[in-house]
Amino acid sequence: MIDAAARAKRVLKDNQITDIPALALKDISKSEGIRFALNDYPMGLWDGTLLFKGDKRAILINTHKGNAGRHNFTFAHELGHYFLNHQPNFNHDGQPIIRCTASDIDNNQKTREVEANLFAVELLMPEDSFRLYMAGAPIDFELIGGLANRYMVSKHACSNHILGFTQAPCVIFGLMVSTLQVLLSLVQRGVSCVKWKYFLMAQQRIRL
Repeated sequence: MIDAAARAKRVLKDNQITDIPALALKDISKSEGIRFALNDYPMGLWDGTLLFKGDKRAILINTHKGNAGRHNFTFAHELGHYFLNHQPNFNHDGQPIIRCTASDIDNNQKTREVEANLFAVELLMPEDSFRLYMAGAPIDFELIGGLANRYMVSKHACSNHILGFTQAPCVIFGLMVSTLQVLLSLVQRGVSCVKWKYFLMAQQRIRL
């Protein structure tokens, strides 16, 4: 599998991005000659699309679904497909494209979707700076919300990234009260899972 995180680090270095990467997504695209559009496509069942036309590329982000943090992650995900040289998997009206739905982006079984996600995570939440802001802080709603706001990503993406750095078995539960849907992000560390830490954030009306 491609070292997607290393590729993202190279992109950050080449574009001299040292502040909040989410603010530089459009500039990164422009530097690569990639056209982009963030529009509301209410009839679209997809989140993001990378279009191919000869040696030209374009990215479409469907803002009808999700929040700004989710849109940033989708944008970075599609850039991941571009920088990792992934090839089209769909043909729309004769035009080759990579089209990603929410389930595609969340899919941890398809290698290239995993690679695009790893790229997006490192691009938006660089490990070195992210660890510094995590250092010594308890894993709670305040930490998740603060980091999500700082890096301009969704709480879902931020939670998953935080869990990747935990040493002990950990579970984060978030309840979307408005839709009564429960999102479970789970990671296991070590051979056995004797102790679990639960962070139940239902009363906070969190939107992951």
